[in-house]
Amino acid sequence: PTSKHPQFIKLELASLDLMPHAVSTFLEQVELKLWDGQTFDVHAGHVLLARPDPTTTNNDDSSDAAKGEVPTVMFAEYNENYPHEKYTVGFPGRPNAGQDFYINLQSNVAHHSPRFDRDTSTGEEQFIEGEPCFGKIIDAHSRLVVDEMDKLGVGKEGILEKKVVIVSARLIG
Repeated sequence: PTSKHPQFIKLELASLDLMPHAVSTFLEQVELKLWDGQTFDVHAGHVLLARPDPTTTNNDDSSDAAKGEVPTVMFAEYNENYPHEKYTVGFPGRPNAGQDFYINLQSNVAHHSPRFDRDTSTGEEQFIEGEPCFGKIIDAHSRLVVDEMDKLGVGKEGILEKKVVIVSARLIG
C-alpha cells in the first residue's frame, strides 16, 4: 500500500467440499474480472472490506457485471472447520451477502460464526447465521501486505484515506 509498485495477496481457497457455494461464487467473480480495478476502501477495525462497483468493472458492456448482475452468495454457508481467523477471507452476511468480501484482521470467530444475539430493539434472543469464510492468506509476503493495509489512515465511517486498488484478481493454480 505504501509502495508505488503493485503488491500481491495470494489466497488459498477452501476446498469445494467445505464451502462449495461461497468458493464457486468468488471464482465466478474472479472469472468475470469483477475485482479488476476495484478497491479495498473500508477499514472496520476488525476487517478490511473490498466492494465491487458494477459501473466500473469489465469493459465489456454485454457482461453480467456491466448489467449490474454481480454474482452473490444466495444463502448463508458456514463450515465450522473453516473459521474466521486472522488472515482469512469471507463474505459479509445479509443484506449484501457475497458482493463484498473482507479480510479478517483478527480472529472474528465470535462475531462471524453462527450465534445467538440479543435484538437491540426487542431484547429477545435471535439466531444469527454464520458468514461464509472461504479463503486464507497463507504466505508471509501477502500477510505483510495486509499488515501494511491495516496501518493506513482511516477517516469518517471507516473509509480508508488512501484506497487500495485491486489491479487484477487471477487464478494461479
